[in-house]
Amino acid sequence: MYCWFNPDSGDAVYRADSADTDLFFSSVGDAERFLKQQAVQDAEKDYTKMCLYEVNVQRVEYAITVLMDQSGIDDFQ
Repeated sequence: MYCWFNPDSGDAVYRADSADTDLFFSSVGDAERFLKQQAVQDAEKDYTKMCLYEVNVQRVEYAITVLMDQSGIDDFQ
């Protein structure tokens, strides 16, 4: 998985359509094609500082843990 990110500004390039927003690309080629298309469509925006990052997916925690802690559900168990 790959994503375009500017470490200086914190900006990211993402695909958006009416139903979905996607930050990730499945291949380097897909990411490169999309960036080139964006640069042509939005010529006023500076994409030259973007960097392509490979995202390593590693589980950090489960959502259920966060949700239970947040809502105080642990108090009732």
